[in-house]
Amino acid sequence: MGKHRKTAQPVAVVLSASLTGLATVRSLAVGKVPVLAAVADWGQPAARSRFCRPLLRPADEHDDASAVAWFVDVCKAQECLPVVIPSSDADALWLARHAALLRPHCRFSTTTYDDLMNIVSKDRLYAIAQTMGLPVVPAITEPTVEALTEWSLIHPGPYLLKPFYNRMPGTVLRQKNRLIECREDLMVYVEKRGSRGLIVQRSLSGGDGFILDCYGLCGADGRPIAMASHRRIRQGPANFGTTSFGEIPALGDNAVEAKLFDYTARLLEGVSFHGIFGIEWLQDKGTGELYLIDFNARPFSSIGHLRDCGLNLPWLAYRELLGEDLSGLPQRPKLSHLYWMDALSDVFGCKTSGSTHWWAWLKSLSRCRSFAVWDWRDPMPWVSETTLALSRTLRNARLRARPHRHAEMPKRTRDSFTRPRDAAGPKGLNMPIRASGFSESITET
Repeated sequence: MGKHRKTAQPVAVVLSASLTGLATVRSLAVGKVPVLAAVADWGQPAARSRFCRPLLRPADEHDDASAVAWFVDVCKAQECLPVVIPSSDADALWLARHAALLRPHCRFSTTTYDDLMNIVSKDRLYAIAQTMGLPVVPAITEPTVEALTEWSLIHPGPYLLKPFYNRMPGTVLRQKNRLIECREDLMVYVEKRGSRGLIVQRSLSGGDGFILDCYGLCGADGRPIAMASHRRIRQGPANFGTTSFGEIPALGDNAVEAKLFDYTARLLEGVSFHGIFGIEWLQDKGTGELYLIDFNARPFSSIGHLRDCGLNLPWLAYRELLGEDLSGLPQRPKLSHLYWMDALSDVFGCKTSGSTHWWAWLKSLSRCRSFAVWDWRDPMPWVSETTLALSRTLRNARLRARPHRHAEMPKRTRDSFTRPRDAAGPKGLNMPIRASGFSESITET
């Protein structure tokens, strides 16, 4: 390894997954924390940020021993025990699975692997929620054809199909969500593909504008240190995808926000969790009731926007892992209300779905004061992402302009421009090169 000047301040290592990793890096930089970003490839947004030093992960995702050895070397190269923050379910599980080997060399969440599986596996999470008396969407887990036949007679469509957790190995569903409109199509799907790792839910009347998140941080004792609310105004794909336009905190009925915080606190009492969380709830349009959808046991795509509103969870998590007492902080801090947007995802999502007129989209853009990629203090991720999006758009346009190739082109779907850019990312630590210690403190100007 080369010689590098080390910093006395503990380094934060972000296991970076797409935009969530970038937002986590930037949030730590606001607290003047030196950051290493472990990226799967040099094309990831965090690799372009001036607020971190990128490291390329070991290549073989199936060689855990090699990944652990690489990461231990990274940690040993630091002067102090580094703080590790994962930005995907897969990376959080990887840390917990190898905690015995990694904990002597770094600091991270104390949540055990079994406790984490109870959270990220939706079947286990829903069972815990029900024991705590919390509403969950009617669902059936890995059903046989016979069991699904009976269940679907009681619960009419449409239906939402989900894996136990995003990018779960071996599951029949290779995407975050799949909407099936009617019972007949649902039966055909399961008869043809099976139901391994699959949860079938009844799709309630909610979607864009009626999905609420409770964001926060739990200490090592499992109690929430801070919490905030968020409303998903637009998602891509519409109603079921990754948020592209939202607001923090969620405006509207104060009673709904109070219920959001109450339900979240009750759920946290039923699990054992330490770290940053984002818990997703659906508000039924008809009854106003909140139903548990998901529990992200790590940073989430809008964590940078939450920082812009006044709550910097990565920085608080860093301080908490270093042993700082945060008990004096207000659990529900007063935040500045901001609309935020992932402009690239939102503009292409609106274009492909036809759900929003251009003038309405420009009006919503003018209301935003926080953006997923653009930051004048750190412009290169935006340059890279915008160039990539324009290149992809022009390439698709050229292909469509060649009539003789139309027959060869795959059918275009609504996800052509809106593939979730904040999916869970690679499984664990994965991609080549060895890394040396952090060379210089990075501070924000």
